[in-house]
Amino acid sequence: MSSPDQAASGVGPQSEGPSLGLLDPDRALELVLERAPGPQAAKRLLQNSFGARILEPILASLPQPSFSRALMDGFAVRIEDAGRKVTCTGEVLAGRTPGPEVEPGKAVAVMTGAPCPRGSEAVVMIEDVERDGERLLLPRVISPGQHLQAAGSLCMPGDVILPAGSIMTSVALAAATAAGVAEITVGRAPAVAIITTGDELSAPDTTLGQAQIFDSNGPMLKALAIATGAEHALLLHAADTVESLTDALAEAANEDIVVLSGGVGVGRRDLVPGVLSALGYDKVFHKVSQQPGMPLFFAVKGEQLAFGQPGTPLGCHLGFHRYVSAA
Repeated sequence: MSSPDQAASGVGPQSEGPSLGLLDPDRALELVLERAPGPQAAKRLLQNSFGARILEPILASLPQPSFSRALMDGFAVRIEDAGRKVTCTGEVLAGRTPGPEVEPGKAVAVMTGAPCPRGSEAVVMIEDVERDGERLLLPRVISPGQHLQAAGSLCMPGDVILPAGSIMTSVALAAATAAGVAEITVGRAPAVAIITTGDELSAPDTTLGQAQIFDSNGPMLKALAIATGAEHALLLHAADTVESLTDALAEAANEDIVVLSGGVGVGRRDLVPGVLSALGYDKVFHKVSQQPGMPLFFAVKGEQLAFGQPGTPLGCHLGFHRYVSAA
C-alpha cells in the first residue's frame, strides 16, 4: 500500500517525495521525460530545416566538389615545370567549361572556383609568377595539389554528411546543400497550447477593469515555446469556471503539449487539477519541492502532456525552462 506521502504525490512507490507530499525536482524531471513521447518523423525540404533535429543520417548524393577546382586566382600547372618558363595557353573562369589540357611546358590561367583543366597538378598564385606577355616564370617549389581541390576530396556519394541526432545548423545546412541533398527526415516539432486562467487577467490590448491585471504569463510562455522550437504556440484564456476551462482544453485537444498558468493550488477556484482529471488526464504528480513553482501539476492523456503551472511569473518561467522545454 502506498504511504500518505506517495498518495499525495500521485507517482507510486518509486517516486516517494519528502514530507508534505512534495516530489523531488530531479525525480519530477525524470517522470516528465519518461512520459514524453519520442520524436515523430517528418520529411522536410532541406531549405526549410534550419534548427530541426535530424532523425536519419544525411548522405551525400554527389561528389563534392564534382570537379577539380582552383582555390586561388592563378595558373594551373604541372609539377615538373617548377622553376621553368612556360606558356599560358588559355583562361578558365568560374562556372565555365575547362579549356585545353595542361601539358608540360604549358599553363592555363584559372579564377578562384573555376574547374581546373585535365593535367593540372597544382595552382600557382598570380603573386608567385613573373609574367611577360604569355610567358610565365614559375616558382622553384610547387607542391602537388597546392591551391587545388580535387574532385570528390570533400565527400563522395553515400558519405555521411551529418549523423542522426544532429541539429541542422547554418553550417550543416550549407554542407548538406553543397552535397546535393534536397530533402531530409527530421523530428516534427511539437505543437503547444498555452492556457492562462483567472478572472483577474485582462488581455494586453484591452483596458484594465477594476481589480484586474494584464496577462503577462501568456505572451511570456508563447515566446518561450517558440524559442524552444515549437511548431506553433496557440494562446488561449480561461475564466475561473469549469465550463470555460473545459472549453479551452477542448480547443487544445489536438496539440502535443498543453501548458496552463494558474489554478493549480488548493483554493476553491483552483480548478485545473480537477478539470484535467475529469477530462481523462492521468495525474503523474502534483507539487514539487522547489521555490518558486512548487504547485506544479503534470498529467498525461494518450501522448499529450499537460503542465499545470502556478500563476506567479517566476514560477511559471522556471517550470517551463526545467520541465516543458525538456519534454
